[in-house]
Amino acid sequence: MSTLGETPVTTDVRHPIYDYPAVEEVRDDRERGWLVFAAVALGLGGLLGLMAGIVALADSTFYVAGAKYVFGTLNTWGWIVTAIGALALVSGLAVTSRAQWARWCGIAVAGVQAIAQLLIIQGYPMWSVCIFAVDLTVIYALAAHGRKLPNPTH
Repeated sequence: MSTLGETPVTTDVRHPIYDYPAVEEVRDDRERGWLVFAAVALGLGGLLGLMAGIVALADSTFYVAGAKYVFGTLNTWGWIVTAIGALALVSGLAVTSRAQWARWCGIAVAGVQAIAQLLIIQGYPMWSVCIFAVDLTVIYALAAHGRKLPNPTH
């Protein structure tokens, strides 16, 4: 706090009378929290996609036997889900940079992964629905709370 003549000038972002953070500081904290959530969830979704793809490539009995897919076989979808899972894992790491290109890349990869999970839903319905829900939440987090935040100074 400094003074100019008799008038006190405050440079603190806290409310001048009450000891709670100003609205902008709280909003930035919430947005940082959503971005951390999006990065972790996207990375976790990518890791789960990688695991699901590897299991599908191994011709495991984990998936429903005799399932009919929109196109291809379980082996084809194993490669597709593995590739998308790897992209999601890398995108989750990129989102931590707070760059706008990483935000948009994360939204695109989460969208593609959500669609892929709906197309492979015949193989293991509950797994696909869970990953789909995580992807939709990631898209919301990045779209609604992904504005450019200043880097923390502490």
